[in-house]
Amino acid sequence: MLRLLTMLLAAIIFCAAPVQAADYTQLLECVQTCMDAGPTMPTTPTTPTTPTTGSKVFPDKIIFEASSDVATGKYQGKAVILLPTSWAGRVASVGLNSESGYKDALYKGQPVFRFINEGSQYKRPLKIVITANDGQVYTATSGPASTTAGGTQIETVKTQGWANNNRDHFRLSKGCSAYGNNITLEFSNGLKRPITDGCTRKEWPDGTLWKPYSDNDKTKAVVLGPSNVHIASLTVRY
Repeated sequence: MLRLLTMLLAAIIFCAAPVQAADYTQLLECVQTCMDAGPTMPTTPTTPTTPTTGSKVFPDKIIFEASSDVATGKYQGKAVILLPTSWAGRVASVGLNSESGYKDALYKGQPVFRFINEGSQYKRPLKIVITANDGQVYTATSGPASTTAGGTQIETVKTQGWANNNRDHFRLSKGCSAYGNNITLEFSNGLKRPITDGCTRKEWPDGTLWKPYSDNDKTKAVVLGPSNVHIASLTVRY
């Protein structure tokens, strides 16, 4: 360090004196030599930053129910969106297509947003926009043949009778066309049955039956559970 200071001081003294053109070249060489003799100063690397503006795909499951039986008033029987419990207290608003949802009280820890129309009235594909409290915008879009929106639309019904070869009957709220294709029946005892075409009758060896329309009501689909097995409820995912 002392050597470096001595060389720099000599360069300054030399620079202060009158110099000829030839001497100027020597001065530059001297200064460069002094600099080369000194330690290299560390530099702080610049880390490139990625802009955080713009929307992101919502990273978690969204539940979209076409008809809620919990709400009252104008939201009774209308569409509802539920988010995971991990998003409680983190969401400012949720939009469905061009409609802004009503933020209701938490349901079992899940953020709830209600809408003024029944689910089948919303044009597909559904476009869901979620705005977090920090301003970050997330989006989710359903597919054209179903109402999956980063999760699954569901309808849950309780058994409504025991008949037809000892099978539970589950009468649904809509006809087959409203459920589309790629449906999953999930019974409360753990049994699952896939359906690729919602408007085609499907029966399994254990007696489980998907009927696109009920014999008593041609506007509603009906499901019969497996024979000789009592099942409390059925969830239809579509």
